[in-house]
Amino acid sequence: MPKVLHIIDKETPADMLNQLSVLAGDKDTILSIGPSPDLAVSEKRFVRIHRLLGISALSGLKISKILSGQNVDIVHVWSASSLTPAIISAKECDAKVVLSLAYLGSNAEISKLISTIGDNELTVSVATQSAVEKLIEAGAEARAIHLLSPSAEPIADFDRRRKTTRKSLGLDDGDVLITAPSPMVRYAGHKYVSWAHAIVRQIIPNIRLCFPGSGPNESHVRFFAHTTGFDDEVFFTEDKFSRADILAATDIAALCHEQDCGIENLAQAMAAGLPIVAANTPDIAEILTDQAGLLTPPSDPRAVSAAVLKLAEDAPLARKFGQSARQRAGELFDPAVAKRQIEKIYSEISPTRVA
Repeated sequence: MPKVLHIIDKETPADMLNQLSVLAGDKDTILSIGPSPDLAVSEKRFVRIHRLLGISALSGLKISKILSGQNVDIVHVWSASSLTPAIISAKECDAKVVLSLAYLGSNAEISKLISTIGDNELTVSVATQSAVEKLIEAGAEARAIHLLSPSAEPIADFDRRRKTTRKSLGLDDGDVLITAPSPMVRYAGHKYVSWAHAIVRQIIPNIRLCFPGSGPNESHVRFFAHTTGFDDEVFFTEDKFSRADILAATDIAALCHEQDCGIENLAQAMAAGLPIVAANTPDIAEILTDQAGLLTPPSDPRAVSAAVLKLAEDAPLARKFGQSARQRAGELFDPAVAKRQIEKIYSEISPTRVA
């Protein structure tokens, strides 16, 4: 395999950090520009550099000095915010650049990305075939765009995790727990889950809601959830429990994105065998399909409420969707699939150096 330097920063999405933790090779170096995000990779693997004056170009020159003489073949950057220093450092050491994105942004951001690809012989990986096709239709060369699927596996020790976590949350066996597993970022649609909980709560008194983790929009999510009048029935668990623990405790997963903003949490929910309500965005519809969950129009609280109620009241249907989701996740998100994809990307853009 080629020698790879991975670059991350505080803005790197959780989707990409989780993917990196699965795909980083034993001999790869992981470099963090500025404050380091959380990553399930040994601290010994990190090289940290200061973001000089907050200027990306200066960070790139510093990375170049670190790379000097290391014969790096590929600089793999996992956040668009660190793309500029990645490009600068790669040019200094004659390496290729791979940018991995959790999802595509606005049309303006896509146009800028395509221009950057052309100017710098950049290779880009995205999480769905829908995103691949969108970039190519927008003008990117097909050879520069690749699919890199999320990695997700079934939850180990599911029953014990479910029992322990639900007990910690004060849930009885008959309580129904909805979880919105997506990070609290813009367009993740947490308010629609709050709305749905408040509406369905009028019909099913024992339904509860969980918002795990955090994110830049956390204060807005908390504020909106508190306006529904069911403060004591909404759990903000932050990092008290692992994602596996929360998913095991969950009865219905809700990903009500207003637009595409990542599918890694969807992949994890599917691998856990959960019945899922999700917005019918291009990325989600490709992955979930209407055979493995209930798809609703984006930004439609009435449709979300109806879907949640349907799953809460129809246990056989919920089990059917959960089983289909788990089977589909096994086909799409086995870590071995992503490892083969990344090996193919690396081998195509940079043949292994001969020692």
